[in-house]
Amino acid sequence: MNTSFRRWLPVGVAAFAVAGALVFVPRAQTQLVAQPPQAYLQLVDQLRKQQEQMNANQVKIDEQLATLKEDLRLLKIYSKRSGGGAKLIPVPR
Repeated sequence: MNTSFRRWLPVGVAAFAVAGALVFVPRAQTQLVAQPPQAYLQLVDQLRKQQEQMNANQVKIDEQLATLKEDLRLLKIYSKRSGGGAKLIPVPR
């Protein structure tokens, strides 16, 4: 009987720990859903503002790249029309 007790003791402790975790986890989750902390909401707002700023910056970068690409295209056209004397440096992609 002593060896049987030693064999089942870890299983009983593990089962007790799992049962305790299952009891306390849902309570903790409902508290987080019911009232998120103010600091968390501030961080979410800051993140949204940063994402909006990054999107606006990306739009500006795309517009500038499109303008530069068009300028290079026109430069190539005009250099070919003038005899092609000027060699253009290839733009890496």
